[in-house]
Amino acid sequence: MAEDVGLILFAGKHGATALERLVYDSHIAIAKDLVAKARTAGGFAPIIVATSQPESFGDIAPEILIEPTARPSRFHFGKTLANIVARHGISRVLYIGGGSSPLLSVAELATLRDAVIRLDHGLIANNFFSADFIGFHPASALTAVDLPQKRDNGLARQLVQEASLLHKPLEPTIAAMFDIDTPTDLAMLALHPLCGPHTRAYLEDNEVARQLSRLVGRLREAMPTFVRPHEEVILAGRVSAQLWPLLRRDMACRIRVFSEERGMSTSTRPVRSLLGFYLEEAGPKAFFEAFSQMGDALFLDTRVLFAHGERKISGHDRFAADMGLISEIRDEPTRALAGAAWDAGFPVVMGGNAAVSGGLWALVDAAWRLHDDGALL
Repeated sequence: MAEDVGLILFAGKHGATALERLVYDSHIAIAKDLVAKARTAGGFAPIIVATSQPESFGDIAPEILIEPTARPSRFHFGKTLANIVARHGISRVLYIGGGSSPLLSVAELATLRDAVIRLDHGLIANNFFSADFIGFHPASALTAVDLPQKRDNGLARQLVQEASLLHKPLEPTIAAMFDIDTPTDLAMLALHPLCGPHTRAYLEDNEVARQLSRLVGRLREAMPTFVRPHEEVILAGRVSAQLWPLLRRDMACRIRVFSEERGMSTSTRPVRSLLGFYLEEAGPKAFFEAFSQMGDALFLDTRVLFAHGERKISGHDRFAADMGLISEIRDEPTRALAGAAWDAGFPVVMGGNAAVSGGLWALVDAAWRLHDDGALL
């Protein structure tokens, strides 16, 4: 009989503000849906949820193991993962980070399980340079790396470079490339019909739906451009070369791309953005006026602009900018940028990496589904 795969889900990241909690509370619902899919797929044992909010999983299936984790000030991601693996004697691991893969189907999860079973001193990841889920064998490889403290993004590369695991590339899919880190990601998920029942219930909660309503409305404005051959969509930020041909295949419109600072979250080099330099020279209003002459909708990964010049923008201000809550933004340059974006006269969608990668691809898929049903205006 084939060896089972240990599935380890992390969920329960704490947010310092209400806007951050809006996003991170969704990770609990996403984890519950992934647990249900894993039980249906079979072949995962044990199934473990590592969380700082164990009380949120009190109604989960009795065979699911809950591992309480330390509060943010004391949390160490790598040591937590390694301790769980060692304590439960897991040899083959599929790790999925908080908010990752909310559209992953039972069949896709089974495919990942089988890929991990076939590994011999190897590794799979949804994104080698910034991984949100990682499958690997043997799990003892964790003892050979300098375990990352806060972020999981660089672990796949560390396991290859420091533990000599062989990377086995996966075919890119919407589910594998989409994870929830920002309000924009959450609004994109709300427009897709295939999220699980726990996640759908969270998104349809009256207060959550109210908070996301303006952002969802902005996405609805932009979606028709995807299916119109005579229109053009602009993507700016960390657009990957891997995704580019897939978007060209799936979008009927023309696409203009400004790609820069891929991998900045794991890089030690200071962030420098050509668009950031232009924004400094032209100012926010002229910045968006220039984009309006190039296309009919703009999807902007603002995290590149925020990190340009080593600026530090709070999570609250980043999320408020995404949602158009201009008066709530404390940082003046961010407030000016967001105000100009929401008043630009054409759809400007701001967010993080997913706004120009997996989330965008999921939104394109949702647009075609609505188009085919005659529901896309």
